[in-house]
Amino acid sequence: WANADQYYIKTSEYFANYGFSLKSGKRVVFRLKDAGTEQNNNKAKKGEERCFILLETEPFTFDGDTLVINIENRADAQGRKQVKINEEMIATFDEHRNALTDFEELFANYPDKEISVLQYHVTKYTATNKFDFFIHKDLGGFLRRELDFFIKNEVLLLDNFIDGEQDDIILRMSKGLAKARALKAIADKIIKFLTGLEEFQKKLWLKKKFVVAADWCMTLDFVDEKFYQEIVANQAQHDAWVALFGIDGLSTDLGGGVAYENPLSVEFLQANQNLVLDTALFDADFKHRLMASIDDLDERTDGLLIHGDNFHALNLLQEGYREQIKCIYIDPPYNTNASEIAYKNGYKHSSWLSLMENRTSMSKNLLTDDGISSFAIDDVEGAEFQLVLDGVFGEHNRIANTIIIQNPGGRHDDKFIATCHEYCFYYAKDISLAKTNLLPLGEADIKSFRFEDEFGKFRTRDLIRSGNNSSREARPFMYYPILIKEGTIKTINQNEFAKIYDKELKVFNDEHVESLCNRYSKEGYEFILPIDPKGVKRIWRWGLNSLNERLNDVFCKTDKDGNNKIKVKDWLGNKEGLKPKSIWADAKYAGANGTNLLTSMFSGERQFDYPKALSTVYDNIIIASESDSTILDYFAGSGTTGHAVINLNREDGGKRKYILVEMGEYFETVTKPRIQKVIYAKDWKDGKPNPLGGTRTDAPAQNSHCFKTIRLESYEDALNNLKFIPIEDQTSSPPPNAPVFEKPEHYEQYLLSYMLDMESRGSAMNLDIFKNPFKYKMKITTHNQESVTPVDLVETFNYLIGLRVAH
Repeated sequence: WANADQYYIKTSEYFANYGFSLKSGKRVVFRLKDAGTEQNNNKAKKGEERCFILLETEPFTFDGDTLVINIENRADAQGRKQVKINEEMIATFDEHRNALTDFEELFANYPDKEISVLQYHVTKYTATNKFDFFIHKDLGGFLRRELDFFIKNEVLLLDNFIDGEQDDIILRMSKGLAKARALKAIADKIIKFLTGLEEFQKKLWLKKKFVVAADWCMTLDFVDEKFYQEIVANQAQHDAWVALFGIDGLSTDLGGGVAYENPLSVEFLQANQNLVLDTALFDADFKHRLMASIDDLDERTDGLLIHGDNFHALNLLQEGYREQIKCIYIDPPYNTNASEIAYKNGYKHSSWLSLMENRTSMSKNLLTDDGISSFAIDDVEGAEFQLVLDGVFGEHNRIANTIIIQNPGGRHDDKFIATCHEYCFYYAKDISLAKTNLLPLGEADIKSFRFEDEFGKFRTRDLIRSGNNSSREARPFMYYPILIKEGTIKTINQNEFAKIYDKELKVFNDEHVESLCNRYSKEGYEFILPIDPKGVKRIWRWGLNSLNERLNDVFCKTDKDGNNKIKVKDWLGNKEGLKPKSIWADAKYAGANGTNLLTSMFSGERQFDYPKALSTVYDNIIIASESDSTILDYFAGSGTTGHAVINLNREDGGKRKYILVEMGEYFETVTKPRIQKVIYAKDWKDGKPNPLGGTRTDAPAQNSHCFKTIRLESYEDALNNLKFIPIEDQTSSPPPNAPVFEKPEHYEQYLLSYMLDMESRGSAMNLDIFKNPFKYKMKITTHNQESVTPVDLVETFNYLIGLRVAH
């Protein structure tokens, strides 16, 4: 695809210069005075979309014969649409028409239009232009190949050196070579300059991003009681518990014998150990003392939530989690406009594929050798995405595709056929080592075991095999007679069995079978062969030896025509689960379940569009992981994967861990709070735990939980912290501003190849920061507000070297 050799960066507004000339020769330009875009490719919140607005303090100025219209790009406090803002912009110029007598032409009709020249250009300028931004992985190589192709095919035309007199050919060849040399000399410099720019951007993109902040959320059983007095005095933590868990409703004696009071008491904390403390609500001193009191910190941490771009998160995890993730499950944006996903998912196919290839290829390094990745997707990108995954994992490592009925009623806005399904693609890192697990039996499955005897419940099936490889020729040693007498099943002996099929000649001895039939019939036995109702000779499900070992599992049953049939008892007690099927049609997989669950956890207005059904993620984790596996979701959304892991551990006592990556601004309002709520209680209603007070009937160990949150520097932060210092100002010898290049060609070489690295080296990676690593600060943008922020340099380097923290 077009962008296959590029890193996808973001989709954002492109702020171009815009100007036009009047017939009088005067110029009008739109000058953008102030602008910004959402960080990390986030979509703007509803009502906070940016618009082009005329600067109130100085709407226009004059620069000689040029009218400068001053514009800013920001959210409109009045919530106006761009069309309305444009109308008021035109009205402002009408009010100042006396000051614009030299530009009267602006108010005349635009040719062949019923609008003025000014209105035409204002409308054209403010039409937002969104662009996909990329960094080429090897721009120099690409441009040099293109240059070679151009010279060979457009400059040194082969026909010029073949046809004509020899002297003419030599002259043309001489001119062609001279032209090619001149072109290449100039082009090489342009390529070198552009390559330097692109490689500098690539270095900043691939640079491991700093951990801006690290915090922990933990149930109170992690916390030494010496800290309780400080906790009850923290109003922010109290307010968070009221908002998250509704503890102000605990006015009765629940579980611990201590009712809620404000302010809280130490006794209340002792009685409510499943309350989740958040170190982000405390000062640094408290956090450091608390974390220093916990041994085996990383080992006891059950989950990791990363707030940042998932490319940079995966890049940061490369050392610490290489070949340690057993299961990856992602539900990426489907490249449709149906859902409000944080990524600006109006991409064309090529941009979207680059977004996904960049991230899936990096995530593969984190998988264990027997690891499995699951990818949810629909028809919009399904076919293209599978080709990308084939390229990343290898087509031979494709396990299966499942169809999930997530909208049984179908999408009503589909033009032709109402879509009711999506897919999940499964890939192994190494299919020879991968294995999948059985899914637990559902209620409908258990009801199908409707028979019962002294050994338990069972269901029945025919002993005759049907379907693929069920013919007598396919598996000849599973074709033999079974004898029935007065309801008792008997088998022939091995000597009789050996004569039915000749191994060397590979032929059946039907005469021997007929002889056996006649002999046993005289003894009162009914003689049954695996022949289906159409007369096709089939095989039994088991060989003769297996049947002899399992005679208690078969019985004879008479059908409606009076014929005896051999049935197999399929015991419920023998079922560990069911092999996953390729179509998931159970109602529990419907997408509405995900929405309803999230609504029950968060009262009030809808927090997140189209969350995944919990059962869909739940079953994917069961299929691809073990009870002690680490599960990764780098398109975490509302946090359904973390929710599923916690519930699974609750049910079977497992020690699964999870890593969730989400860059959306709803990380703090949905993703993280959802995990906190799930830890506190399993069931919720109207934003409150059900029953009130949490999962108090659960064993305490199943509520004990700790997860870590980290926030990452963004690519925009990396750009904003660059400072360029001219080379002549970086040294005192020679004096600042003195010439530092002896010859012009030296300066040219510096400009083309070294300038960006040399002049930014003090900010791109300044080793002086290690002199006091706990005091390092950077300019970080949060909620579109830039501020100088402390950076957790020590935490960053724990990930860079893959260090596990014990204490």
